[in-house]
Amino acid sequence: MPLIVDFLATLTLLAHIGMATLALLVLFLRPWGRRALTWLRGIVHARTAALVVAWSGTLGSLYLSEVLAWAPCKLCWLQRTMLYPQALLLTFMRKDDRMSWLVPLNVVGAAVAALQVAEQRGSIAACGDASCAVLYSLHYGYISVPVMALTAFVMMGLLLWEHNTSTTRSWKARA
Repeated sequence: MPLIVDFLATLTLLAHIGMATLALLVLFLRPWGRRALTWLRGIVHARTAALVVAWSGTLGSLYLSEVLAWAPCKLCWLQRTMLYPQALLLTFMRKDDRMSWLVPLNVVGAAVAALQVAEQRGSIAACGDASCAVLYSLHYGYISVPVMALTAFVMMGLLLWEHNTSTTRSWKARA
């Protein structure tokens, strides 16, 4: 397996560990969870993190199809139509803009990625495209390309939601 695919899979695994840890802290250890969220807000700018995730997904998908010649299926193309505009828009938007209208792109992209994950696992019938259910790579026993896409969409959705709530808080503070 190419090193870049291994790297993207490792980033996905780290994202899963981070999101699970944060969710557990917030759900079960409320004071620590709040402190962890406050600490994260101080060191990570949500919009910048979403921008990094969007460009990683965009460049990663182009690498898989153009360099490794992995044929994208119909569902992959649908996911790309939800991902690519976000990379460009997040690049050129002002930092204090509310980006709530980008969240639906992540919801639709995550739904399509979840559908493709279910197809690859054999839970539902394939979409009819021969390459839809093809498992090009599998890392750590569960991370495939659609799992990477699902993770990216969920992370961007959460980051943009956080950016929107923090932007709203700062607007209210100014008023």
